[in-house]
Amino acid sequence: MKLNVIHPGESSLGVIKSTIDQGEPIYRSPHVGNVNASELSLMLGIDAMGGSMQIELVDTIRGDDRYSDPRNLVFGGRVITLASRNYAKSRVVGGCDVEPSAIEAAKLLGVKIDDGSQVTLKTLHTDALVQAMPQTVAISTSSEYFSSIGEQAYQLVLAESGGIIDRPLRMVDGEGKLREVMEAGSLPIYGLDGSKEGLLPPLEAMMAIEAIKKVLDSGGTDSQIVHVAGPDMIRYTKLDEVMGIVSVIADRVLGELGISKSVQVDYVVPCMKTVLGSSGFAKVLGGEVQSQYDILVGELQRVS
Repeated sequence: MKLNVIHPGESSLGVIKSTIDQGEPIYRSPHVGNVNASELSLMLGIDAMGGSMQIELVDTIRGDDRYSDPRNLVFGGRVITLASRNYAKSRVVGGCDVEPSAIEAAKLLGVKIDDGSQVTLKTLHTDALVQAMPQTVAISTSSEYFSSIGEQAYQLVLAESGGIIDRPLRMVDGEGKLREVMEAGSLPIYGLDGSKEGLLPPLEAMMAIEAIKKVLDSGGTDSQIVHVAGPDMIRYTKLDEVMGIVSVIADRVLGELGISKSVQVDYVVPCMKTVLGSSGFAKVLGGEVQSQYDILVGELQRVS
């Protein structure tokens, strides 16, 4: 497989319009707890243009992450603390249960809580976002998105990653905390079949899965991914070493799955800031952003 990385610069809006015209979704991968007004503008704007979005919420971050603040939820203009910083410290969002005092948030969101069941930070954040978004926005957490390529493919991705990436792998232990391991061995995969412990795919593997999933979804034909990116993703996709590893992982896994090596994936990465700053994009936004924002997770300083 050939991975062709494209940064369209000022033509970002044109790339998005072309993708929408072809009936293809736009991709975005914010962290859980980092869906702010800018994120919402992008989602609602693309919906207004007649397009669809695939949102992959990265849930393999720490529950007390200060950047995305997943331990807090903004709902109805109120800030609801789902877990104390001490409780959430070092725990992975996807497996970190909310504290008993946060059950109020679940009731507000209409989440059914059966006796003995577990409600996690990612559950409440994801439900808030699903409730706020139009149906053209498909929302899943990263662990769900990664496992959607199938168990065989996911196993192959991690096996190839372990053989190529020369650094410790991360895993989630039984308490939902992060650990580093040198050997994958027979460890389970986090998120596969709902597992709350196991190996986490490294960055390069996460990005390879996006390419693999697109090729599998298209029946093994040439594909294009348009992933509107923030500063971190822009930086990753401009590192030749990182993208070289992504390409090798995807190529080997697709080969193992019987997909022709002549397949090409155009990985188009427009800068989110450029897209949102476009006068053409601004025209499609109405007054919905602020009214819907108060039931979303995001920047707490915006809530008075």
